[in-house]
Amino acid sequence: MPDRATVPAFPPLRVLLIEDSAMIREMLLEYLQAMPYVERVDWADTEHLGISMFAAGGYQVAIIDLQLRQGNGVNVLRAMQRARAPGIRIVYTNHAQVPAYRRQCADAGADYFFDKSLEMEEVFRVIEEYAGSRAAGDPS
Repeated sequence: MPDRATVPAFPPLRVLLIEDSAMIREMLLEYLQAMPYVERVDWADTEHLGISMFAAGGYQVAIIDLQLRQGNGVNVLRAMQRARAPGIRIVYTNHAQVPAYRRQCADAGADYFFDKSLEMEEVFRVIEEYAGSRAAGDPS
């Protein structure tokens, strides 16, 4: 992960993490909060709370688990898709090997679909690339 002192000036990102596993959530929060271009990270562990927080606005990145304590990530994605808010939607799941989930998430507006057990670094890579594209003037 880049050192804050050596990172170009990126517009700060607000990240919404929707994850019900406390262990995984804490690990992701630690990494995300250390990213120099992440201004704030909020989290939810249910579908309802995730949708409510997203509706309050201001998030450029959403990281969404499929199976939540209450509800599911696909419904969260659909709500985000209906809102047509800019930003990226990353699904981070233990069910990445199920083609039907991948298709369902893509149809619901997911930009990325990663395996929790194998692709954590990919999550951070796409967030960094997104931050860089915003610094270059890409409004999405």
